[in-house]
Amino acid sequence: MENLFWQLKEPKEEFVFSELIQFLREKDDTSQTIENYEKIYGKISDIIEEQIWYKDYVSKFTKYYRVFKKPSFFVENDYSKILYSLCVASFSSDFFYSNITTSNQVIDESLDLEIVVNEHKKGFQIKRKVSELKLWQIVRLLEIYCNEQINLQLLLNDEKEGDQIRLLRNHKIRVLENYYSVNSDVKDDIDYIYHYTSVEVLEKILKNRTLRFTHIKSLNDKREYHIWFEIFDKALNNIGNIEKESESYIDFLKGLKREIDSYKNIDTFISSFSITPDLLSQWRAYGNNGKGICLGFKRIPFLKLLFSLNDENDKYSLLQGQLDYNYKNVYNDTFNSIQDLLFYYQTTKLSFSDFINNEEFSSFFQDACRKIWMRIQDAKDPSFFEEKEFRLFWNQIDKNNLQTVSTFTRGESSVVRYIELNLGNSDIYLKKIIIGPTVRDREIETENIINVLTLYNINVDDCNVEFSKIPYKIY
Repeated sequence: MENLFWQLKEPKEEFVFSELIQFLREKDDTSQTIENYEKIYGKISDIIEEQIWYKDYVSKFTKYYRVFKKPSFFVENDYSKILYSLCVASFSSDFFYSNITTSNQVIDESLDLEIVVNEHKKGFQIKRKVSELKLWQIVRLLEIYCNEQINLQLLLNDEKEGDQIRLLRNHKIRVLENYYSVNSDVKDDIDYIYHYTSVEVLEKILKNRTLRFTHIKSLNDKREYHIWFEIFDKALNNIGNIEKESESYIDFLKGLKREIDSYKNIDTFISSFSITPDLLSQWRAYGNNGKGICLGFKRIPFLKLLFSLNDENDKYSLLQGQLDYNYKNVYNDTFNSIQDLLFYYQTTKLSFSDFINNEEFSSFFQDACRKIWMRIQDAKDPSFFEEKEFRLFWNQIDKNNLQTVSTFTRGESSVVRYIELNLGNSDIYLKKIIIGPTVRDREIETENIINVLTLYNINVDDCNVEFSKIPYKIY
């Protein structure tokens, strides 16, 4: 392990970039790289954030930093953001968060950042949780990542290699942007999500300890569901018009179309919330014209509970997030995701049949298709913009985790399918209840609500019951 600690007798707990550069300058297999670099860009300064490769490329990833478990030796002013940015920017490794729900908004320091290093020549992968790394391993990673970026910066000056490096850099940035456009569509300052309903439904929720999800085709938006695939088809058609298609190119587009269309056979169920409390349009549409109640759930712990009880292993059955009322946003993200997947496919230089029959490539392809599907599910007609809907999706996609489908009749002949997800027997984080604006006897309604909460062991002192402030009357 000698020479791993930048010539220090004992590794430091803080990252000193100048010491790393001095180590690389004196190391036999990297000294020439540093010399060549400094001939072009001048003497390397002591601050990593001042390096041209950091400012122009690596820093682009810092804004996507999320808190993760760190080794105990990280100092208070730690370098986790630098390590994260270098890791995510690297061409030699990949990353993912473990112990995370489909949307990474349910996030805290219990999450592990896992680094995956692909040993292509040896045909295997090395996976490590950052929280379990030793200090010398962190040091080694920083050495590898910084040396990689210095070498890539040198290659940018090569006429042949430079364009390819720029292309790969842009691809890497776009992949991460698309990942977070799908998984991070919820603002961090949303503390509560609100469900407009009735006291009777509240009692059913608490009695059965379940939350109802209604089939997507039974919702009040006639274009619901259909618009998802219309957006995808438009993006796919425009991708196909960009250049003259080779046979493998056309096969790829057809294969992608088949994969996304296959999701039409998956039953999707919805539970709708709003990020806005005491909203008149919600009272009218879902709160019995103001005679109902609005339930306020503490977002992060409520979602953690729901995911832990119903979708701990499969990351696509249960989804969550705010809807996007701007079709253009969803279209652009879908278009870019298809482009990125196409780029990945073209780098393999395989026919589509060989590509899809390769276990590694096929898994990547299916995962990318599901992320595209997740994004198009965000699309909602702008006529419903005022609802500010936050939606929970259940997709009957995992054969080992299918929910029982029940039905009820709406009106005279409409049969509605639904499922109910388990809420367990612990706290469901119901912290607010708003009584509707047209409830005539608010005191009696308050008493009814308190009785229901008490009956089902909900701490009344921990759930604030209040009245709507909307001056709305019905006659």
